[in-house]
Amino acid sequence: MFEKYGPIVRVGPSKVGVGEITMFRKMMSTHEMPKSQMYTDFSAVGENIFTTRNPEFNKARRRQIGPAFASAYVRKMEPLVMSEGVEKVCRLFDTQICAAKHMGQDRA
Repeated sequence: MFEKYGPIVRVGPSKVGVGEITMFRKMMSTHEMPKSQMYTDFSAVGENIFTTRNPEFNKARRRQIGPAFASAYVRKMEPLVMSEGVEKVCRLFDTQICAAKHMGQDRA
């Protein structure tokens, strides 16, 4: 479909298909493309940055949380995520695997 019609194709009255990641990023970063009703349907816990269709609410929340997603901040947090997240989970898995192996030996 994209080969025939291009990187962005209208596939319904209020839906488009996007065939290139660069076009998807551009489309999702603009406020000129409002979110569909589908986003509101996912707001079981109330309006939030991911479900809002209100441009002003989105703008205010992005301003608040945006710095936490900046590349420099994410790089700075990587050692903490590795030590307090990934490595702890790996140790937990190792403990669980070791315990399961010992249980299997007790039954033999």
